[in-house]
Amino acid sequence: MDLISLLGMDLIEALHLQMQGSSLVNTCITTATPTASPDPPIPTHIFNRFGHMFTPGLGTVKGYELKVKMKENTIPVQSRLRRLPFDLRPVVDKELDRLEHDGIIEPIDASEWISPLSVASTKSGKIRLCIDMRKVNEQMVIENSLYQRLMNYLQNLMVLAGLLRLI
Repeated sequence: MDLISLLGMDLIEALHLQMQGSSLVNTCITTATPTASPDPPIPTHIFNRFGHMFTPGLGTVKGYELKVKMKENTIPVQSRLRRLPFDLRPVVDKELDRLEHDGIIEPIDASEWISPLSVASTKSGKIRLCIDMRKVNEQMVIENSLYQRLMNYLQNLMVLAGLLRLI
């Protein structure tokens, strides 16, 4: 049975890995740990170059506006909003305030597009806010080349995330 390598030799060498049989082994001995020390520690050469990516908290992209291509003659969808139970309203308000404070959402004056919000409980007892975007998604044009590139990037990130756990 022939094995197919998911990594090129250049990446294997850059990550200081060695092939031993059918396994990849980390050959980097020195490590650095960021402020929120992950398990396992990050090799020094990776931390020195990409340390800003391992800081605690939520990362954000600033100064980028996503342009979504919509089908021709699309009429904005204003879905009927779901009613929130009275006992959930203060909890939802608090979560919305937190999301705004953290820069995840921002207030707007008005929108032609309205999608309903639903609230889900997590195992930890907190809430998760979900937006039903099905009506909006029906009106979007999916560009196959962009979609394919994004899927390839995500696949590569998943492979690298698995490798970082090995290091």
